[in-house]
Amino acid sequence: DSALEFSMSSDVRGQDTLFVAVPMSQNPYGRRLLWPWMKRHWQTLKDRADHKLEHHVMQMIRSLATVADESIGAEIKEYATAHPLPSTSRALEQMVERMRVNARFVQAVRKGTI
Repeated sequence: DSALEFSMSSDVRGQDTLFVAVPMSQNPYGRRLLWPWMKRHWQTLKDRADHKLEHHVMQMIRSLATVADESIGAEIKEYATAHPLPSTSRALEQMVERMRVNARFVQAVRKGTI
């Protein structure tokens, strides 16, 4: 989490923030830290948004689907809908759907129905 926080500091250029956040989104443990960080810094990410940043924010949103927790998916969708970031609505819908499917798969495995 401290690496993510440092990436938002004035010591790091805005475009370089993603060199920390995107790899974090590709790590199973990092994904759990990513959404709270994104929510805390949503406005800054929004303010810095350009074509390249939007692409990476969408990539981070999509990566959250593997968290497999429908309540987190609902929270993300609600927050992102209330605080829209240009061009992320499709990625958001895809993430929520994948998260729902993944969560149900995990539940079925735990119940032994698969």
